[in-house]
Parts: sequence; C-alpha cells; structure tokens
Amino acid sequence: LEEEEHIVEVLRERARHLADNGIEQNFWVVPEPAFLDAMPEVAKRVARPCAAFVSTDEEWLTFIKLRMDRVLKAEFTASGEVADVLRSNDTNPTLTAANRTPEATPPPGPERTAKGYKDEWSAVYDKYDSNWWNKFLPPQ
Repeated sequence: LEEEEHIVEVLRERARHLADNGIEQNFWVVPEPAFLDAMPEVAKRVARPCAAFVSTDEEWLTFIKLRMDRVLKAEFTASGEVADVLRSNDTNPTLTAANRTPEATPPPGPERTAKGYKDEWSAVYDKYDSNWWNKFLPPQ
C-alpha cells in the first residue's frame, strides 16, 4: 500500500463523503486478513504483507480496485460474525520495506517500471507515515 501514493486520499475522501451524508463507515482496511487462512488457494496468490479492503458496497470495491495495482478481487459470503471477516492476523501493522516478502518488494532499476512500479515517489507531498491507515482499521 505504501507504493500507492493516492490511496490515502481516496480513503479519506470516502470517509468524508460517508460522514457528510450521515452514512456509517462501510469499509475497512484489514491488514493480513485472517479469512485468508480459510482460503489457501487465494492466499497462495497474495504477496505478503498484504491488506484487504472489506466493504458492504460492491460498487465502491470495484472503484478502489481500478485505482490500485497488484489487486486480487475475491468475493465471499461470511458464515459467521462481521468481526470474523474483519479479524486481522497482524494487530499492529506497519508498512516498511523490512517486512515485505521478496515478491512484494519492488525490483530495482529499469525492471521496476517494467513491472508497473513508478520510478520514484511523484506526489507533491511527502510519503505518509506508516500509521496512516489506523483510522481505517476495523474496530477492536
């Protein structure tokens, strides 16, 4: 997520839109989602660390998917409590290069852009700190 320089603004705008319209937040960022443990075929296809966007709004999920790179969209019906879907295997997530698996690490040099990464951070603002997503985490 730290390579997606615009995602923080998209999430903040969505939260503001919902609040302005009196709608309860209906999306969450779930770091290392526990539900992947029950989906081994899907889990094999996901680089680590990972995060899931979980929402009751399918249209918004399509919107967010189209604005991100390296996304796997899956759909399922929860058989238990909502809290089970929002459960994380990492209750204190951080986004740093040190905790990425090799397949989730952008390659160096020309191969970086060939694989779809930008050459460098191009936004006019500094990178967000590693705790930017705390307000979008599911309630504890």
